[in-house]
Amino acid sequence: TITVGHSTTSLDVGGLLDEVPALPLFSPQLSIGTVFGTQVVLRYVPAIEIEDLGEFNYFGFGIQHNPKVWLPIPIPVDISASFFTQSMEMGSVATANATAFGLNVSKTFGVKMLNITPYGGFMYENSSMEFNYDYAIDTPAGLSTQEISFKLDGENESRIMVGLSLRLGVLNLNADYNMAKYNSVTAGVGFGLTF
Repeated sequence: TITVGHSTTSLDVGGLLDEVPALPLFSPQLSIGTVFGTQVVLRYVPAIEIEDLGEFNYFGFGIQHNPKVWLPIPIPVDISASFFTQSMEMGSVATANATAFGLNVSKTFGVKMLNITPYGGFMYENSSMEFNYDYAIDTPAGLSTQEISFKLDGENESRIMVGLSLRLGVLNLNADYNMAKYNSVTAGVGFGLTF
């Protein structure tokens, strides 16, 4: 609801995302490593022009390190400390940022090019979205433009993740379930070579 002068108008905001229960996002990802127990991950979507919104941009970066490479005694599982951050922009209308860091544990069964890897982890995270746009309101005094600006902070502060990765030659399939205040499912398909 917005008040202009002595008139109050209720905004019936809807549109493309009105009542959408989920918002899928596809992003190519490049992983490099591991080198001395470290893997770097890049996610990037080339700029896409969206009518009435402007240019869509997406970029993400992450790093994982397995301290096992520095320990003199063998450990039966792989452990990694990780940090990930990503940002998304839709013209000057909306921006979103997310950061997560935590610990992951995994165990691979099989050979290099044919294996299955269950994994799990605990992550701390924070995220936010910011919106800025002009909204035209038809009031009894005529058409009025109201600037709308607000920020939403993500309610998930930590999450527990469980997942499974399947390696079939150069093809890698993975899926995981994330348990937090708002649960989520992620899945991926990757192609890569192991040396």
